[in-house]
Amino acid sequence: NWSKVKTRRIDYILNIEMDASTDQLKKIVKEIKTVLCSKDYVKEDSVYVGFNTISQYSNDITIFFYVNETDYNKYLDLKQEINLEILQILEKENVME
Repeated sequence: NWSKVKTRRIDYILNIEMDASTDQLKKIVKEIKTVLCSKDYVKEDSVYVGFNTISQYSNDITIFFYVNETDYNKYLDLKQEINLEILQILEKENVME
C-alpha cells in the first residue's frame, strides 16, 4: 500500500570506463557517498556506494539509498538533483566520454 510508504529507494549501477585509475574510482566512491550523506532528505544509514564489479567492458560502482519523500513528483525532483551531482563528480574525474 503506497499510502504507508515513508521512504523511497534510489539505486544505480554506474559503468565507469575501464581506463579509469584506481585513484579515480576511490575518489568517485568517496565523493558520491559524501554528497549523499550531506542531503537531509537521504537516510544516511541507508547509503551504500561501492566499487563492486570488474567486467569485460567497465568497472561498476553500485549505489543505493533511501530518501524521506513519499510524493512521487518530489521524489523524481530529488533524483534529478542527485543525478546531476553524480554527473558533476564523473566529469570532474574525467571518466565520461
